[in-house]
Amino acid sequence: MSNAPASSLIPSLGLCVNDECDMQCVYCPPHGENIVHCTMLCEIESILHLLSVARHHEVSVVRLTGGEPLRSPERTQAMLREAVHLGFPKVILNTNGVHLTEASAWLSEYSAGFECKVSLDTLDKTRFRRITGLDAQEAVLNGLASAKDAGLRVTINTVVTTINRNDVPNVLAFCQEHGFDAKVFDVFDFAGALDTRWREHFCSMDDLVEGF
Repeated sequence: MSNAPASSLIPSLGLCVNDECDMQCVYCPPHGENIVHCTMLCEIESILHLLSVARHHEVSVVRLTGGEPLRSPERTQAMLREAVHLGFPKVILNTNGVHLTEASAWLSEYSAGFECKVSLDTLDKTRFRRITGLDAQEAVLNGLASAKDAGLRVTINTVVTTINRNDVPNVLAFCQEHGFDAKVFDVFDFAGALDTRWREHFCSMDDLVEGF
């Protein structure tokens, strides 16, 4: 429960496009922000109606997440198109970046209307595989290059853990070099839904700053 004054809270709508992800990151539940596996997905018409209702009630922020949204490009494109069309002040697409190269062309159609947040915890290939369970660092870096060429607004999301805390300065330097914004945060337990294995990887912001 937030202790922030009601006047400072910004209404937002989070939509999990799917619950499938290419990666099995050490700090994520198995099915992403859906927490548990979905036996069926909402019809896209229902989601588009929900977006319309949310905009009518002055919800400011829409965030498309998963799972991995770009594994379901048609659903993601329909939601993104509608959110941009309805004029939400802030539209965010969260992605692991694996499929960003092939998606950048159609994402560029909406480049002025949304922000693409891409997960990148390290530039070290071995630690990338250890964190994500997938040998896909090259695919993510190529996806970021494609997103930049397509004119997308990109923010790099970096989750600090005991595995990658010494790599954070290099990730920030990478963001500066390529003109990407950066967001750094620590591991959280998804309101208790994540099992205790994440605790062995926890690194506080204080620990991170002390290491700089």
